[in-house]
Amino acid sequence: MFKKNLFAILILMVFLFTGIKNSHAQIKEFVVTIKRGDKITILCSSRLLPYPDYSGDNVITRVPDGTILIVKEIKETKSGYMGSIIYWFKVEYKQKIGWISIFCTDASVDYKPWEN
Repeated sequence: MFKKNLFAILILMVFLFTGIKNSHAQIKEFVVTIKRGDKITILCSSRLLPYPDYSGDNVITRVPDGTILIVKEIKETKSGYMGSIIYWFKVEYKQKIGWISIFCTDASVDYKPWEN
């Protein structure tokens, strides 16, 4: 019984990790098509942060949905236990420069407004 359960868990893990890698590949492929100077649109209110993957309270400002921004730079960070890849765009909003994550932008292939 133990061997059957272990085998089932291993099969499940293979499917999960394969899905994670494929999802990352899809996002990376899309992000590669975005380059400096391209426009992105904010799809849900986002924080403009002093640097990528910032988790402190010192938010520069909030950028409302519908705002169109020009990408100045793109960075990739790893976050969390699984080392998930998150992409960040350096942008300027109302003479303030900071970073916005790919989530809640039209650059994210995984954006689903009903999950917010």
